Amino acid sequence: MINKSNNVQLLTLLIGHDKFQVYIKSIRILLKIPESGFSKNEEVERWINYWEEKDREYLNSKNYKRHNQYLREKMKSGELDRNMANKQLNLLLRENLHANILTDASNYVIDNFNLPSHLVSVIRRYILHNKFDFIPTDNFSYLWDIKTERVAKIEIYSRLTKNEQLSLLRLIKERTKDFPKINKITKATIKRLTFENWQKDREKYTEKITARDLAEEHFGSRKKSQQVYDAKRSLDKMRKKLFG
Repeated sequence: MINKSNNVQLLTLLIGHDKFQVYIKSIRILLKIPESGFSKNEEVERWINYWEEKDREYLNSKNYKRHNQYLREKMKSGELDRNMANKQLNLLLRENLHANILTDASNYVIDNFNLPSHLVSVIRRYILHNKFDFIPTDNFSYLWDIKTERVAKIEIYSRLTKNEQLSLLRLIKERTKDFPKINKITKATIKRLTFENWQKDREKYTEKITARDLAEEHFGSRKKSQQVYDAKRSLDKMRKKLFG
């Protein structure tokens, strides 16, 4: 099981895995990346520019335009619906645009070597540079939602150890300290709601139910009927405390 202190060691183990290295070598050959990766950012920029130009050439090629037109005609004739035509076109692009090949290769490593999903950018950089860097230490994260206040979004990337679970609980407690606090609704409050509803709707009952009847049912004594009548006052105090 992966924990937050193990991600570096985990990837160190992965480097020595023959199956992993065979796959990385094949991807680098396919994408014209040096066997030992790029050593300078300038080299990566030239590589990106090279493949962007190749991808533009493909999008402007007769083969791609012919295939695109074929799908449009099939969709126009009703042989393909728009959704299926788009899926086929996206598949064509994924197989031929080199930027997509690098993304797919990184995702393949994550899926087939059982890694936490948030390491995908680390794998991508390894394919390019032949080294692991910027490795996340936590296998969970808190995501700020700038559009909505008082919303806690947590992402979890692996099964958490007990220590990680405790860390996550501490994070949640810290991030949500200004959130509304919802106390447990007690059985006594539920009874008061029943009494309040009785007072509002007692004229609708076909069988006359008195406060004494309710007191006997809920408190075991017909003499405690005043508590039935006091229900609304108690609930009003609680509502003011909860809602202002």
